Amino acid sequence: MGTISALLTGRGAVWLLVALLVQAAALLLAEAGPSVRYQHYPVYGDLISIRGAVLIGVLGLQAILVVLAFRRHLGPLVTWARTVFRPWQLILAFAVFVVTSSAPSRSLLQYAYELVLASGIQILGLAAVLLFASGSSKDSAGRRISTGLDRLLNASEGRGGLDRLTVLTACWVVFTATLLGRFSYEWYPHIPDEIAYIIQSRYMALGWLTAPTVPVHDAFLPEMMIVSGDRWYSIFPPGWPALLAIGQFLRVPMLVNPLLGGACVVLTRLLIGETHGRATARLSVLLLGASPWFLFMAMSWMSHLASLVFALLAAYAVARARRGRATWMVLAGSAVGAVSLVRPLEGIAVGLVLGTWSLWPHASRRFRLAPLWLGFGAAAVGALNLPYNQHLTGAPMRFPITEYFETHYPPGANALGFGPDRGFGWEGLDPYPGHGPLDIVVNSDLNSYALNVELFGWVSGSLLILALFIIAGRKRSGDWGYVAAAVCVVAIQSVYWFSGGPDFGARYWYLIITPCILLTARGIEWLRERSGSKEVVTLAVAALMFGTLLLFIPWRAIDKYHEYRGMSPEPARFTEAQGFGANDLILITGERHPDYHAAAILNPVRPTAGGPWFAWEARPGTKERLEEAYPGRRLWVVDGPSTAGDGYVVVEHPIAPERSEERTSP
Repeated sequence: MGTISALLTGRGAVWLLVALLVQAAALLLAEAGPSVRYQHYPVYGDLISIRGAVLIGVLGLQAILVVLAFRRHLGPLVTWARTVFRPWQLILAFAVFVVTSSAPSRSLLQYAYELVLASGIQILGLAAVLLFASGSSKDSAGRRISTGLDRLLNASEGRGGLDRLTVLTACWVVFTATLLGRFSYEWYPHIPDEIAYIIQSRYMALGWLTAPTVPVHDAFLPEMMIVSGDRWYSIFPPGWPALLAIGQFLRVPMLVNPLLGGACVVLTRLLIGETHGRATARLSVLLLGASPWFLFMAMSWMSHLASLVFALLAAYAVARARRGRATWMVLAGSAVGAVSLVRPLEGIAVGLVLGTWSLWPHASRRFRLAPLWLGFGAAAVGALNLPYNQHLTGAPMRFPITEYFETHYPPGANALGFGPDRGFGWEGLDPYPGHGPLDIVVNSDLNSYALNVELFGWVSGSLLILALFIIAGRKRSGDWGYVAAAVCVVAIQSVYWFSGGPDFGARYWYLIITPCILLTARGIEWLRERSGSKEVVTLAVAALMFGTLLLFIPWRAIDKYHEYRGMSPEPARFTEAQGFGANDLILITGERHPDYHAAAILNPVRPTAGGPWFAWEARPGTKERLEEAYPGRRLWVVDGPSTAGDGYVVVEHPIAPERSEERTSP
């Protein structure tokens, strides 16, 4: 603690404060919020407001201070850059820095303006961080921190297993994700996918693959659910809901993803320890544990953590097999199959990457048949999708998700590939009608921008070190393997028309988080070697991570994910306040999402279970049909927030109409 105190009061401390103020002003200036949209800075007209003018004024004042202080460092920095980089490398790195600083807009003028503003803020934040690192590196406290990092990482190249740092980081991830899930996400689903996952896991926890329907089923049907005859079921594959069902059975479903996050930390340490050694693996663990993209996904109910766990397990098993233990390939193949049970397209990507790696030249002759074991394990586990599909859709190769989208959208709208018929016409999320090369460019730009923001939450942008290393760093063969894995995932996802949207960053690219972490760690190591001052690089990265933990993660938890997309546990509080009983049926008017979805999650999956039960006015006449189908239940009519404007409002009471003005506020 004495070292930290000395650092915060040393010569560079004021520039750490400036860097934090730059990041705080940028976050307050950004228009993110809990709605479905990409984060943008306000357009020029909105900056005239008092709030916008104050924030721009603060950034302008900081820019003046930074420019005045940075002048004496500019000459040595330029000299160093000329020594380490070729001109084209600097130009390319700067282009990545600029292009990923902002999400594209339909207006090219607005996009150009925002690129200039966002790049300027990133440059300002980076310069302030470098001023802090340069000044603090001359203090004994700064040198002690750099030396301490070297000791912490233990630069031995031995592989080895777990260590205290990994265990502590895994515990930190589980604790932080649980904390975020409880207070930011309120342990409540916010995205239609999550609602379907939870319902699916609930009936799977009862040992069912489908759930029996109820009369007037369209009034009880959330999105992403299919009714077929006397049963209904989720559109999603069984892998993630089966894991979540274990949590349902143990009555702790909210802890499944945080625990998977901890498992990802352990598997990342083991995998990178095999491919790059202990020091790089431990640095990667630190970066992963401080990644907002990773922590916020671990607090959610989404399936991406499960896919990542199995992908990491498969990669680690292949790495062990390449050391001459080919039997590990059975585990690797089984894990690849498990990925396909969670997210089938990602299973294809993981299978291609690891299949190629297993065929790569190696020393062990016993490894020659290993690819066959990989394929056998993947086929054995992945084939479980076939009887599951057969049971639900009547055809082993017809996935429920295909059945759902072909029912609600034109044929081929959700298929892989290219053509004018692809897409759902989601304005603001799908750049152009159909799917073609221009869509790939825009979707890639959107995901790259989201990655630049969410991966580390750094004020300088998250991709700068990674880009510098890929463009100019000295790479090992193992580094290229991670680059190839990331390219494969991105290429396969590009065949699909949708980018994944703004929910949890570049979530369709989520499997590239491990290559991004590893390549950033390698970039830090490379810069520490080439900078001439390990202390400056160490302190700069430490300052960036400090800003993320102090500012970015709390801001994102409050500004975006709290009551994201209008979802909250308000219906549960409303139910308690109104005193609804087991015999009550509550008909909600308004939008399906969030008005009905927020309440639908409270419905039991057993048709014979007691209530209260929540229904949705799916179409005119729903109330009359419910009254006829459920004559023994008391029927309430409640306006949802999109209709009432202020929480849920009882508009028809089965006993006391005079209470119709009662309401609760969200």
